[in-house]
Amino acid sequence: MTSIASGGHREADLDVELMLAEYQALKAEQLARIGTRDNLLYATLAAYAAIVAGVLGGGGPVHIMLALPAVAAVLGWTYLANDKKIVQIREYLRRDLGGRIGQRLPDGATAFGWESTRRTGIERRLGKIGHVAVDLIAFSAASIAALAAYWTLAPIGALTVLAVAESGVTLAFTAEVVRWSLSGRASGWRRSE
Repeated sequence: MTSIASGGHREADLDVELMLAEYQALKAEQLARIGTRDNLLYATLAAYAAIVAGVLGGGGPVHIMLALPAVAAVLGWTYLANDKKIVQIREYLRRDLGGRIGQRLPDGATAFGWESTRRTGIERRLGKIGHVAVDLIAFSAASIAALAAYWTLAPIGALTVLAVAESGVTLAFTAEVVRWSLSGRASGWRRSE
């Protein structure tokens, strides 16, 4: 009887060790994705500066401005995909893995409380509003400004089709950022989850 109980205890310890290893691996992935997401924003700003400098500083044609929405589309969608994965990891850690580990803790104790505690309050809401505003300014507003400059300054020609396509992609990206921010998953505003 003792050997069965001790064998069960070893299995429980192994289960907890595996869950903690999973937690560490997912936190490492989450941190890497946060770094990638943040660096994508910096890369976007650097690309914008190069494009604008090429048009304004070098006297280049206004058609070069069409490169800006293309850069915004590629880097913006990649940025948003990383942001979604970051949130999905957070939710998995908080709800699934934290719940399984929490079942092994004494009554009243919670696992990974920091994953939820820091996501409440007015400061979090204001921070998330700021995050969405930065996303919209960095990716959507910059694209809209570049497209407006193109539509205003360039004659209608072969690149007009590209400008129309970029306008559609910009609108789709903007709609997805707004949808994602209002979904509650990205915002962290629903406290009862």
